[in-house]
Amino acid sequence: MQRRMRGLTAGEIMTREVVCLRGEQTVLEATRTLVERGISGAPVVDERGVLLGLVTEEDLLGAFYEEAPGIESETLERCHVLGAGLITRRVVAVRPEQRAHEIARAMIVRKIKRVPVVDAEGRVIGVVSRRDILRALADRALAVPRTSEAGEPEGA
Repeated sequence: MQRRMRGLTAGEIMTREVVCLRGEQTVLEATRTLVERGISGAPVVDERGVLLGLVTEEDLLGAFYEEAPGIESETLERCHVLGAGLITRRVVAVRPEQRAHEIARAMIVRKIKRVPVVDAEGRVIGVVSRRDILRALADRALAVPRTSEAGEPEGA
């Protein structure tokens, strides 16, 4: 993969239009956002856009599974599931210059689906998902002309 992704960075392959959640949003609002936008997780940011953590479908499903009274109106910041905060605070985040193959390795090893891309101040400027990496690999494969065993372009 390192060879196939040579030179690609997070900044080049990231999704730039990021759906972010705020800690003061309710569990129900966050759930609706993920469902309506067709995404499985989103960064949680403060009022300046600085990354606080992540919330995923799995996190929200766990909150509803517990059936705590008033869970729908609980804020993301205050909600706890099985004794832990709903927001995952220990998040792998990368800078735009991070190499794409290094991100892919981290995703495989840590079994994560997405990594926020942050600027020098920690503000979310993008997200790299497994799909972004696969898209970059597919785009690279299509851009490189296939060669025959003799080293000439096929069809020549």
